[in-house]
Amino acid sequence: MVSKKVLVLAAVMLLAIAGTSYAGTEAGMMELGLQGSYTQTKIGDEDFKFYLGFFNFGYFITPQIEVGVMGLFGGNINGETERIYAGYADARYNFCYDKAQTVVPYLGIQAGIAGSANGSSESAFAYGALGGIKFFVTERASLNLGVNWAHTKIADTDVDTFTGTIGVSFYFGK
Repeated sequence: MVSKKVLVLAAVMLLAIAGTSYAGTEAGMMELGLQGSYTQTKIGDEDFKFYLGFFNFGYFITPQIEVGVMGLFGGNINGETERIYAGYADARYNFCYDKAQTVVPYLGIQAGIAGSANGSSESAFAYGALGGIKFFVTERASLNLGVNWAHTKIADTDVDTFTGTIGVSFYFGK
């Protein structure tokens, strides 16, 4: 597990790098993002630990409002091989009001399907929220720190997953 000191150091380095560029999002642009995460969650009375990968594709309706899709995949639960997956539609609000901004916080909501597979497959409706900070290193690239919460009910068991993510996004179009 990554120590708190390493995370703080990474955040300080990202802030230093991010100070050299500007957020250049505008209506009609698109975002392609990739994130990774190590996650711990409790399902029923059992604790689970696993790795997740996220990808998202978003379209900016305005410089602040973004709609898109997000996929999630993962595995290696408590040393056992199991696949975890999800597909969400999402909407995000980017707190970017000035093209001179280099740090852009965001909040969003998501809804879709989530599940797991290990011999048999189970999936169900899922919903959640997300948020984070984008540190722009160029007008067309950002380093991101985020959190993601998702809730689903699989086989009469409530599953709440809280995830911290780190990743990168690329912006194109316009």
